[in-house]
Amino acid sequence: MCRSAQGVKFFGGKQILELDPSTNKYLSLILHAGRIKGQLTLHEDITLITSSGTIGKVNIVPKHWDVWTANQHIIRVVPSNASIAGYVFAWLASDYAYPLIHRFTYGAVVDEIDDFHVAAVPFPFLHDADIQKTINDKVLGANRKRFEAYELEQKSLKIMDEKVIFAEGKA
Repeated sequence: MCRSAQGVKFFGGKQILELDPSTNKYLSLILHAGRIKGQLTLHEDITLITSSGTIGKVNIVPKHWDVWTANQHIIRVVPSNASIAGYVFAWLASDYAYPLIHRFTYGAVVDEIDDFHVAAVPFPFLHDADIQKTINDKVLGANRKRFEAYELEQKSLKIMDEKVIFAEGKA
């Protein structure tokens, strides 16, 4: 968790597709505690959609982003429960949903969509509950593997930092 006494890790749409969002920005807990708690906090398995500039980039929140914050230019799609969280992401990230998300684009200079537009995207629940569950479980399993990959990467970087880069003068 990236929370300090002063703030919470904060990123925007530019970093939404990164495993480890490349930002050193923190949003002040002192100044924005209410908004962080009520609107900006991320939780595992929420689907995110960029809503300004390059609209329609879709990602699912991995475990290590839990309680980070994202800016107001990212729409959060909160599933009603874990049994559809992965399926919601799979649909919204599909080639079929892409034009349905983009059809509401507005703005003369910067493209925009809003949460009402995303709410108007038709959502095809499957008649075959087993297939829908399979899709959901595969997406959530892949999201867990993304977290495992992140943890392994962080361990590797720590070894590189401690044993290789700073080991030079210790011989």
